[in-house]
Amino acid sequence: MATFPCVARRILLLVTDLEIGGTPTVVRELAIRLKNLSGVYVEVACLAGGGPVVGQLKEGGIAVTALGAASVRDVGVIGRLVALIREHRIDTVFSFLIHANAAAAIAKVFARDVRFIQSIQTTQPWPRWHWKLQGGVQEAAERIVVPSESVAQCALEWADVPQDKIIVIPNAVEVGEFRKVRLQRVAGNQFAVGFIGRLDRVKRVPDLVRAMSILDERFVLHIW
Repeated sequence: MATFPCVARRILLLVTDLEIGGTPTVVRELAIRLKNLSGVYVEVACLAGGGPVVGQLKEGGIAVTALGAASVRDVGVIGRLVALIREHRIDTVFSFLIHANAAAAIAKVFARDVRFIQSIQTTQPWPRWHWKLQGGVQEAAERIVVPSESVAQCALEWADVPQDKIIVIPNAVEVGEFRKVRLQRVAGNQFAVGFIGRLDRVKRVPDLVRAMSILDERFVLHIW
């Protein structure tokens, strides 16, 4: 039988998957920071079968469980989630993104003494049913955490989340890490600015392109 430290708070961070991406990175950074707090035990679970971020979390000393959902219709993942909550004596479940939020909301039926918090991390309007579903499952959450005022506005307008339930907490950035990075010259007096990500309207790449026109010709934009 597994043994767990006696602490004041036992937190499970639940996310859809742990592939390389924005939200898994947020979950990784949050888990590592929580781990360093006194009186807190934290672990991570994903609905899917794992991904590269699993290794990064384990390197940081975080326990990870891949619940192995075969598809969005795999209702057995709910039973595995509830079993994990009970066996590891979790008292707080913090879920990220619509699929994990929905799974957590269903799990609450079987774990009524557990605190549930949800997070919305996107302003992407489509598919619209995601927002309708979020509007339903938010009832199970004590709070809805969002990283910006724009996401808060989407939650209000598209998912009918009550204003007093929304908390804006910007995603943490370790500023100290950026102090180690020096601006790199690419050719002569030019400086490179880079974007890496999906070319989706929600990423607002056109805004970045327009912003480049404000800078002088020394700055060059690269989009991957």
